[in-house]
Amino acid sequence: MIVLVGGKKGGTGKSTISTNLAALRVEKAGHKNLLLIDTDSQGSTADWAYYRKESGKDGIECIQLFEKRIVTEIDSKAKRYEDIIIDAGGRDSKELRYSMTVADVMLVPVGASQYDLNTIVDIDELLEQIRTINPDLTCYVVINNFPNHAKLTEGAEGIEFLKQFDNVIPIEFIIHHRISFNRTAKEGLGVNELTNNGTIADPKALDEITKLYEVIYHE
Repeated sequence: MIVLVGGKKGGTGKSTISTNLAALRVEKAGHKNLLLIDTDSQGSTADWAYYRKESGKDGIECIQLFEKRIVTEIDSKAKRYEDIIIDAGGRDSKELRYSMTVADVMLVPVGASQYDLNTIVDIDELLEQIRTINPDLTCYVVINNFPNHAKLTEGAEGIEFLKQFDNVIPIEFIIHHRISFNRTAKEGLGVNELTNNGTIADPKALDEITKLYEVIYHE
């Protein structure tokens, strides 16, 4: 299965979601035959994989591919790996478009501000174009990095806003901003692996990522 995490706006946590899904997939699928593909020149996901290897944790292989190599190499990679997760960064790039032509599932993290949500107008239109090449591509949108304040209503309002689009499926829960996600980025871990004295350091973060995982992988 090829999962693409991408979108048209930077800073929405795509690399954090990509790496946390990868760590959880390895745990739940019971295999280490997973490949991360980083198509963003910033290289955050590749850095995470490096930190993971340096920490002595079981490695998750990560490679960087750009432009047409995403398409030309994906067939051979798909034969070798049971799971592939692509981090395509946050802009309308050749890398995003090429990745959309080969993915089974696309996940678009967005912020809850209207500026972020408005980028889904372009994603919805882009999906119409890409589905002439990849008609089976399923696209989910999740509100990510949301402030952890119970009285804020923008998250629920954002989910309702997303329901107007024909080509995306809004995920009806929110991923909140949590310090543990920053820690995983620095340590090459997922929140499912982040522990304090042998217990999960942030059960709420793990619950949110697990719910997202279950939507993407239908488990």
